[in-house]
Amino acid sequence: TKNCQACGKHRQAVLSDEEWRKLENEHIIDYDERLCHLCLLKRLLDRFIHKILGLENRIRITVPSTSDLGATWFKVSLVSLYLASKNRDIRQYIESIIWELAKCLKELARECDLDWRIEEWKERYEEHLQPLFITLFNLGKDIRDDLKEDLVTIVCAPGDLFDPESIRALISRKYPNRKEKIEKSIEAIERILERIYEIPEKYGEKIIDEAKKVL
Repeated sequence: TKNCQACGKHRQAVLSDEEWRKLENEHIIDYDERLCHLCLLKRLLDRFIHKILGLENRIRITVPSTSDLGATWFKVSLVSLYLASKNRDIRQYIESIIWELAKCLKELARECDLDWRIEEWKERYEEHLQPLFITLFNLGKDIRDDLKEDLVTIVCAPGDLFDPESIRALISRKYPNRKEKIEKSIEAIERILERIYEIPEKYGEKIIDEAKKVL
């Protein structure tokens, strides 16, 4: 059995050809798309919720992906690390990471045709993300406008962009001809993430303790 074409991590669900065709006809999955049980459940979850709660179909329910949930803690941690950095060298180092990460995320989003999701999330930023990040951003009143824009880009980026396996599964299914170019962007983001993980080793564990105080 092949791996899921959405997450790339789990085995595809065992369904008959007729059952897959029914899901295609109901526009739950793309033509010839095959998912694992978890990703298939997520696709069907809003239908289950509508049916169980008796909601009208026009009421939209947004179910966050596992990648979105997984990336949330990383996003909070990055913002907290920046706000906790009092030392000029540390702050400049983290600023360079934020600038480079935002730039690479936008490039990767364009290559994967996901840039609309960043813009959509920015438009609905107040509704969806502000409750989570408003306190952190208020603590950083001295953040430059251009850097805040980069932080908002990172915060609004789909979780898939932080998950190399999800992106690789996406391009193998939808954009095989872009594989080489997108792989370079994925590797660039992975290198940036490594730089973030190296911050405690580079500047000491104290920066982590300070970031926890911000949280």
